[in-house]
Amino acid sequence: MNFKAFSFLEHPRMFFFFGVFTFFLGIIAGSNYSLDIILVSITIILGFLYVSFEKILMKFFFFLSIFLIGLSLANTAENHRHAVLETLSEITLDFSEKTTITGRITRKMFQGDQRETYHLNIDMIDTTSTHYIIDPEDKIGIFVDIPKNLTLNIGDVITFSGKLKPLIEFENESVAGFSRYAWFHESYAKFSLYTFERKNHAEPSFFDTIQEKVKTTIFNGFPEKTSALLLGITIGNTDMMTSEMKGEFKNASLTHILVVSGSNITFIIMILSFFLKYLPIRRIPKYICIFSFLGLYGSLVGWDIPVIRATVMGILIYFSITNGWKINSISLLSVLAVILSFFSPLSLLYDASFGLSFGATIGIILLNQPIHDFLQKFLKFSWLCTLISVTLAATAGSLGSMIYFFGSASILGIIANILIAGFMSILLFLTTIYIGLSFIIPDSILYILGLPVYLLGEIIFIVSGFFGKFSLVEIPRQAKIPLSIILYFMGFLYLLHVQEQKILMNQTNHQN
Repeated sequence: MNFKAFSFLEHPRMFFFFGVFTFFLGIIAGSNYSLDIILVSITIILGFLYVSFEKILMKFFFFLSIFLIGLSLANTAENHRHAVLETLSEITLDFSEKTTITGRITRKMFQGDQRETYHLNIDMIDTTSTHYIIDPEDKIGIFVDIPKNLTLNIGDVITFSGKLKPLIEFENESVAGFSRYAWFHESYAKFSLYTFERKNHAEPSFFDTIQEKVKTTIFNGFPEKTSALLLGITIGNTDMMTSEMKGEFKNASLTHILVVSGSNITFIIMILSFFLKYLPIRRIPKYICIFSFLGLYGSLVGWDIPVIRATVMGILIYFSITNGWKINSISLLSVLAVILSFFSPLSLLYDASFGLSFGATIGIILLNQPIHDFLQKFLKFSWLCTLISVTLAATAGSLGSMIYFFGSASILGIIANILIAGFMSILLFLTTIYIGLSFIIPDSILYILGLPVYLLGEIIFIVSGFFGKFSLVEIPRQAKIPLSIILYFMGFLYLLHVQEQKILMNQTNHQN
């Protein structure tokens, strides 16, 4: 075998990326704890070492150690959840006994047309015979949903009675369906509340107060339908959107604009950089302006983990597009993913937001420039090439996650995303400015600024309404995971190919 053809694998950069890949293999193996997956993973490691032939034994133990770290983290997280579920089942006699539960509301999960769902950490459970005090480290969580006419604040301590309904379903010993979402958020049962006793009434947090002011500002300035859209794209609040509106956005593959994602942050950065490039200021002041605006936006939304992750990924995308920092951006993104996985190892398998954000970001970093260069051969306007290339790159990068988490894909959704990409940048920027200025300028001037915001919102409704009429392409259930694995692996191979070209180019330049 001609090992010289694989000499680039000896480069430290290749070992770094393969180490990250091995770590994620360990997480996958640790979550499923399947002997087949473990054997396949070790085979992949050995295959890499076979073509990277120097010091095989030392390298094998190095990568095996990384693999075992990932495996241990995921397996510990899975075992903790299984132990907590077993404890809750024993206390409630397999969810058959009526209980009285006292717990604290920790976050709002989602909202339907008629009811709101919250996450509650249980503090105490009383059965007919026993009083249980739950260790806070156990984190026994449940979902509680309430009618919209009732109110709960984050931090409220409430007591209620009734039978819990199990929330976790297993399929071939794996968590399936909606249970993935609940399992990741350490929620093991659900309860529909109609009456409850409030033991402690928590005051709204600073971010809650800010978001309420944002809601009031938007609803005072726009029609209800437009307000619902603006709340979704600015602060990720879809409470006011009807099921019909959400369905249209889902079928059109536009739901990502209704959450605080890396793409939303990127839209903000792109429109800011577009205006700032015409100002006679140096690069550092431009960065300060961009980061200050991101700070304002993050304060409106609330600095939780998804927002921080989206902001970092958006900044990485910006630098990769404007400065060509492909290698640095990918390395930083990989380090970020590993760090986040240490704190939440099951994000890779159960958190759709993590998968979609990571996939879209790495897709833009790797594929945006090649697609942009190709489109420039046929399209005259560079800005149009950028809009299309960013959309196609993000879609390609997140396709594996779309299939894995949702079992569906939309071809027409690519067109819908291209059509709204330019409008989204301007809409997000103008809406954020509108909210900020609403505290200091009179309503008459604010009305003028609100007109383009309203018109841009109507354009997005036209696009979502048209493409929302078409159904998503459903992937057969048995093909969902194999297909997503193939796409992930192809993406990793392309990443190695890009790095190989860079390494060989640098070696050639060094020799010359």
